[in-house]
Amino acid sequence: MNRSEAPVEPFLSVPGPLSYMSTFLLEEIKEDKTLQQLKNTTHLPGIQKYAICMPDGHQGYGFPVGGVAGIDAEHGCISPGAVGYDINCLPGDTAVRLPFGRRIPIEDLKERFEDERAMVAGDTLTDSKIQLFTESGEKPVYELTTETGERIEATGDHPFRTPEGMVELDELAPGDTVHVQPFEGLEHEEPADVTLLTEEDFADQNYQIRRVLRERDVLPLSTADETFNRLLTVIGFFTGDGSFGGEGQTWFYGEPRDLEGIRDDIREIGFKPSKIYSRDRGHEIDGKTFEATEYSFKTTSKAFRLLLGKLGAPIGEKLTAGFETPWYFEHLTDWQKALYYGAYFGAEMSAPAAQHDKNLYCPKVSQNRSVETADAGRRFLEGMATFLEGIGIETNTIECFETDANRNHDVLRLRLGIKNDTENLLRFFSTVGYRYNEAKQRKAIKAIQYLKTKEREIQRREEIASEARALADGGTEFPGFEEFCEHCSVGEDMTVAAEIETVEPAGTK
Repeated sequence: MNRSEAPVEPFLSVPGPLSYMSTFLLEEIKEDKTLQQLKNTTHLPGIQKYAICMPDGHQGYGFPVGGVAGIDAEHGCISPGAVGYDINCLPGDTAVRLPFGRRIPIEDLKERFEDERAMVAGDTLTDSKIQLFTESGEKPVYELTTETGERIEATGDHPFRTPEGMVELDELAPGDTVHVQPFEGLEHEEPADVTLLTEEDFADQNYQIRRVLRERDVLPLSTADETFNRLLTVIGFFTGDGSFGGEGQTWFYGEPRDLEGIRDDIREIGFKPSKIYSRDRGHEIDGKTFEATEYSFKTTSKAFRLLLGKLGAPIGEKLTAGFETPWYFEHLTDWQKALYYGAYFGAEMSAPAAQHDKNLYCPKVSQNRSVETADAGRRFLEGMATFLEGIGIETNTIECFETDANRNHDVLRLRLGIKNDTENLLRFFSTVGYRYNEAKQRKAIKAIQYLKTKEREIQRREEIASEARALADGGTEFPGFEEFCEHCSVGEDMTVAAEIETVEPAGTK
């Protein structure tokens, strides 16, 4: 047996690769890409010492079969080629969640996976770079259906996350539990590449402002830029729970964990947020006074403040500001609009709640506007309703009534609600929902599971033709929403446990 060491190449993470095999075998594997793949292996992040190929080595998918490498657990990577990924497959129409509330069939990632990141459920929900995309031939697949109606097709060796860890589908049976993620997001669309802001839009500002924005790659700003997606989300929340202060200050208000998400996005945009402050404040709503702890943070960049203003963030007191839907919305995809509105809903829309035990209230959003700016407020809500209608979510008629909420102005309160029939609420909670508000997100996930469970129960009763209308008439066998929420646990990764109802063959795909 010969030990062959390749010469060191430029930029290798470790010394040249090793192969342990006879001269005959070594000559044979030169006919395919085994040795080149072994060399490529030495470039993997975190690889330790040598990359090794054993005597049975042959060409694999990026990493040679029979190859061996040690990877640093903290700073290295997980190589699908080394672990083996020509198994545990999913059909091409399986949806993959992407950042910014998008989803896409896995087959559509073939030509774009190197430019995308996927949302991964683990200890928390995070986005991860897609390192590799492979295809295999047709294989037998099975359809797993949960008690709440989630369906997924996969090969028998595909692992599913369970309370006991990752378990292959072949080892799962009806009655077992798997983790599912109820939020789906909207179908990915390629955004138009429309330039929204250039240095000319800040020509009346000093050179320092333009330099700061240019150095952070904010100028020029296009609707196709990832930074723009983060700005959209931040502006949506700011429109609900933000304000401009003195000396270039931009303030955001919310719960500490939610504010951390906004701070992270502001850092990604290129600006520095302050620490989170807290103070006790008195409040008055509808004549009732109470005290609560208010949490907030600020940025002090004049450039950031000007940027938000140019992109449609309300300037001045919102009651009288006359702000409307941002001027560039006609150029945006649905998922981009959902970033803005989802963040606004996180700040302003009511959380899912029981109306009559087993039925849910309409989630509502309200605005107080001065009489002089009420028309602008109505146009803002009309734009919101038009967007929701365009993605299949029905809303109620905009309500308008007088209120004495402000001593200095005649005030009208405008209100828009999501219709509360089951399918409509499911569509809203699972595609738009709430951003920058973990408490509302968790309640929405519980609402999705509750409504699905309720629908399945109604179907079951109809199928057995026994007290088919008992639930709709207020039967007591099925729990109310709040009781259901007490027993429904949402993980840090926004997944919930669901019982498997069936596992059935689904043909070859």
